[in-house]
Amino acid sequence: MYKFGLQVLLLILLHSNGFSQLQRSDSSVAFFGNWNKGDSAHYLSTKTKERYTQGKLSGKAVSTTPFTIKIIDATDSTYTIEWKYGAPKVNGQKITDPMAAKMANLVGDLAYKYTTDELGTFIELLNWKEVQAYTNKMLNEMLSSAKEEGMEKVAEETRKMFATQQS
Repeated sequence: MYKFGLQVLLLILLHSNGFSQLQRSDSSVAFFGNWNKGDSAHYLSTKTKERYTQGKLSGKAVSTTPFTIKIIDATDSTYTIEWKYGAPKVNGQKITDPMAAKMANLVGDLAYKYTTDELGTFIELLNWKEVQAYTNKMLNEMLSSAKEEGMEKVAEETRKMFATQQS
């Protein structure tokens, strides 16, 4: 009888979902690292965009962007992190459209430095002035070659994101 009860308990544990902080319907990544100064990790962000016509898949684009996270400093209660993006690709190919490449470069060539608490909650972007200057430069370059209406509005909304350290 004892063996049977143990087997039933084992089956229940193996086939249950258990308790988790992540939801199956959520596609975000949550990771709590026990990081040390100098640690780094490499990731690949993937976004799939599908277009349907009359209920059938008529187009699909998969964009990927590599990024690296490096721990600059670690204490018992905070982490200082450097986040750097690599070159994005669409359907495995380098972006060749000049305007799309400029838009993709809004996040490239710059290391974002920020602090988090021990659970990974964002505290502060440390180099926001550098991010602001870089973003404004890239937006100005895009606007000088853009012929599409509405680009000014997009640029203005993007500028607002880095207008102050609090935004």
